[in-house]
Order: sequence, then C-alpha cells, then structure tokens
Amino acid sequence: MNRAFSQRIVELRREKGLKQKEAAKELGISQALLSHYEKGIRECGLDFIIKCSEYYEVSCDYLLGTSEYRSGGVLFSGEKKVYSSQDKILSAVINETLNISGKIKSEKARFDFFRMIYFFTYHQLALLAHLGCVEEDAFELPFIESNILSASAIATIEAKFIHSNYDDVKDKTISDVAKKFIASSEKKLKENITEIF
Repeated sequence: MNRAFSQRIVELRREKGLKQKEAAKELGISQALLSHYEKGIRECGLDFIIKCSEYYEVSCDYLLGTSEYRSGGVLFSGEKKVYSSQDKILSAVINETLNISGKIKSEKARFDFFRMIYFFTYHQLALLAHLGCVEEDAFELPFIESNILSASAIATIEAKFIHSNYDDVKDKTISDVAKKFIASSEKKLKENITEIF
C-alpha cells in the first residue's frame, strides 16, 4: 500500500476528532489493525478502502493519493483520463466550498446554501440543453421560463442567505487554491465589466 493511504486515513480520522479506537470500531476492525494500516505496516484489502471512502465521504482516488481532491477531481473522456488545470482548480474550489458550507451549524442556512447550488446546477443544465449539449426533452419548461425561474430562485435564496448571521463558523480559513481562484475571478470580472453591463 502506498504511503498516501496511511497518511490520508490518519488525517481524515483526526479531522473527525476520533481516537484510533473509535475509528476502528466505526470501520469494523480492531484498533491494532487500524494502527498497522495507519503506520503502513500492513496492507488492507479493497473492501476496507471502499469502507473508508464511504465512512470519510471521500473518493478512493483521494485515499490512495492519485487525486488531491476529496471528490476525486477526475474528468473522463472516453477511456482516457483528462486533466486540465482549470478543471482541477474548479473541482478543488467546488469541493472546498461544499466542505466549508458543512461547517455552518444552522441546519436551515446549510439547506438554503445547497438549494442555491441545486438551482444553479439546474440553471446551467437548462442552458446546455438550449445550446444543444443536453437532451432538451428532459425539460418540461421552455428555456426562457426555466432560465428566469431558476435565476429568480437563486437570487431569492441568496438574499435570505446574505441577511443571516454565520458567526458560528469557527474555522474560516480557505486554501491557497481557493484564494487564487477568487483573485483570478475578480480580475476577469473587472476586465469584462463593460461586456457584462
């Protein structure tokens, strides 16, 4: 087993605030065996990798160190894996955004945040259908109506979200990748402001 697996399961266990004994119980193995996996003394089977993936809610690729992104961050083109720096950055930022939103203690606020993502995704799929990239007959609503309704839903939920208080989030730090993404996005927005308006 590669060293990445050992390091990742230790890191993920600590993130959950679990002692080795607690994690071992949750994963259905002895503490001694988990200790051996974490130290790289013993190799585990595929079943255990999958169990860890499900328990820690990360991809097997992440656990094995073949991806830096917890969700895997791999796009497929036929049988060949295709990585682009933009895909990696976007995948990392989306993953980080979801992880950060999980820190919001208010269940209602978390629900509203995910509703915004839900309608934004629908909005983008409707646009892709309109452009001929997705089956249009999957949509009951015509493009203009779905576009307006989804944009309105996003704006309405966002307005409520903005007026809420999220001081209950303890760790507000973000990664360097997210900071670079924000800087790059703001630069592009400033450069294209005349085109937008």
